[in-house]
Amino acid sequence: MRLLYNSLHWLLLIAIMALLAFVSCGRDDGPVGPGTNYFLQKLFPRNLADDISPLANFAWRSSDSIGGDVNYILYLDTVYPPGFYDTVGIDTSYRFTSYGYLWPGRIYYWQVKAVNDSGKKIISDIWQFSIDKNYIFPIAIGNRWSHLESFYYYNIKPDSMRPYFLEPSSISGNCEITGAIDFVDSPSVYIFHYDWSDGDYSSGEYSKYMANRQTGLIYYGYSGTPTWQGPPKPAINGPAVYEFKGRAFSSIRSLVDFFISDETVPREMRPQIYAEEPHPVCELKYPLKVGEEWVYRSRSLGDPWDMKKRIVRTVDKATNFGTINCYEIKWFWDIDGDGQWDMNIEGYDYISPIGTVERVFKFYGVSMQNYSGQILATYDFTDTFVLTSYNIITPDYVSGAY
Repeated sequence: MRLLYNSLHWLLLIAIMALLAFVSCGRDDGPVGPGTNYFLQKLFPRNLADDISPLANFAWRSSDSIGGDVNYILYLDTVYPPGFYDTVGIDTSYRFTSYGYLWPGRIYYWQVKAVNDSGKKIISDIWQFSIDKNYIFPIAIGNRWSHLESFYYYNIKPDSMRPYFLEPSSISGNCEITGAIDFVDSPSVYIFHYDWSDGDYSSGEYSKYMANRQTGLIYYGYSGTPTWQGPPKPAINGPAVYEFKGRAFSSIRSLVDFFISDETVPREMRPQIYAEEPHPVCELKYPLKVGEEWVYRSRSLGDPWDMKKRIVRTVDKATNFGTINCYEIKWFWDIDGDGQWDMNIEGYDYISPIGTVERVFKFYGVSMQNYSGQILATYDFTDTFVLTSYNIITPDYVSGAY
């Protein structure tokens, strides 16, 4: 009798354990913790990690438990369980670079499947992580931005010269990411194609080559001519030149371009970019964070003067699309080489998840002279770019157009 009782006792215990194992294996209602599948161990991003960079690097240990030649598949999504994202191959890591990124502030789920040449497979646990709310510049082929550039003259001296200055002039422009080109063995560099027109006689176009890297938005060079004759000169009798910081220019546009755009960088590009080209420039440093600053131009690298950028604050900007919170990025120049940042030129970028919302440059103490060097007038002016429309594709394959 005792033997029968003991046998029933053990049978009941075995049945209960089997039932618990069945229920446990059948549950799939949320993320699981690390270490429950030692055959395929994920390393990064760790489970429940937060503030992960949008340029995250996924990594896991190789698996030899199933034998044969093993390939890996990444599952990644903002919903649980994650769906198929990409076939990785034999590598045990997957990095987001310039060809894609994760959306700021989102929670993602991920797992990895290992499959050998015989079709045998194992799959890891599902982990979750959140992306840092700091975003990066949205790059994808087809992204497009339109803006209005306006020039405004003020503090004109002597006052008698005021009637000779034109009213504020405006120029419409567009930027579209039209494609990508190879950069040695690195991920692609994207083509930002610019065109503009004043609606009258002046127009132009050129291309810049940029890409998101781990360190920031990197500018590699340009093709075409990023300058044109405009806005029109103030209406005066006889020829005139515009002097600023000891340099003379034939137009306000050439003055602006010389100090703020690509003319100061010897980057005329061939159809393919090569590593021996002059040093690239960091347009934005990642992660975007108030207080961060970085070198933008450097005499030690062959640039004509020193420049830096600094993220000074976040600010709400009123736009055609509502109020958008932006990082305000201030530009600094040391054109004279005296080790002091210049006070008569200012620049500000307002960067948001949809791109550049506004860009403002201010020049103080510009002089207009005749060819004999006689100063006819001094004045200040502001050059402002304002975003008027955009169409971008997010990494979640959701389009936003306004």
